[in-house]
Amino acid sequence: MKTCPTLLLGPLAASAQSLAPAPLSDPWLPPAARSASLAPAKQGAALQAQAQAKLLKQFQAADSLGRQALTVDEARRAGFGFAVRNFEQIDSERRGEIRIQDLQRFLALQAAREAAKQEIQR
Repeated sequence: MKTCPTLLLGPLAASAQSLAPAPLSDPWLPPAARSASLAPAKQGAALQAQAQAKLLKQFQAADSLGRQALTVDEARRAGFGFAVRNFEQIDSERRGEIRIQDLQRFLALQAAREAAKQEIQR
């Protein structure tokens, strides 16, 4: 008696497909970060908003006394190297501490200077 191999393998093939391994994912990536909707913005206002939010979060974490200001020592301990190097320029009012607004103003000024320099080179 002849049997058709597809008749014998049909149910087996269907169950084998259900046992196929799931696509590989990075086991070190937290589940919340695996969502495609949480992908970082690549340009424009969304990227600017993400950068500002990250800067504010880091600033608040570095503010050990909760005064909404950083001394040069707090900035150094927090790893704000650019703030430490440019502390005198950022602290334009010579208070001995910088606020987030001072830091944002300094960064905006630096970005404007860089944009003007790029424009001149064109």
